[in-house]
Amino acid sequence: MWTPCPVKPNYGLSWWLNDDRTVWPAAPATGRCARGNGGAHLLWVDPARDLVISSRWGAEVESLLAEISAAVEPNLPGE
Repeated sequence: MWTPCPVKPNYGLSWWLNDDRTVWPAAPATGRCARGNGGAHLLWVDPARDLVISSRWGAEVESLLAEISAAVEPNLPGE
């Protein structure tokens, strides 16, 4: 599901992949998002942080993702 598309590497089966931080540069590379309503609605999933954010706040979404992600420590392998 989160495998990059050969034609568009930051997209994979209905999810935007932030691996290279091209979708949301200030947000973690471990996050993925689904967007709707012209980008006004967002579902952000970050498996490294066990974090899910649902937002209908269309403005300043990148700041929202960056600030909340900074407040949640990523899980380290083996924990």
